[in-house]
Amino acid sequence: MKQENRELQNTESTVVFEAEDGTKVSFTVVASTSRDGKEYLLVTEPGDDMAYILEANGSAQDTITYRMVDDDAELRELGEAFDDILEDVDFEYEE
Repeated sequence: MKQENRELQNTESTVVFEAEDGTKVSFTVVASTSRDGKEYLLVTEPGDDMAYILEANGSAQDTITYRMVDDDAELRELGEAFDDILEDVDFEYEE
């Protein structure tokens, strides 16, 4: 995967997603990056020490949808990218 851009959000923001069943879920955006033309968000749920990586699908003109990255190899590669961005954070992977 080619790293095109690394961007750390200086201020954490909260985003609310609506799941397919209509349930609303809040996430805190910790960082974002762009790789191979795709945008990714590193997010956490408030009060949870688990982090998730979301891939954006769509463009600014369209509705942007997000999917949880669940491929182990892709997670490790993106985790390493976010690890480089967030120097004071250590990632542990659950199998």
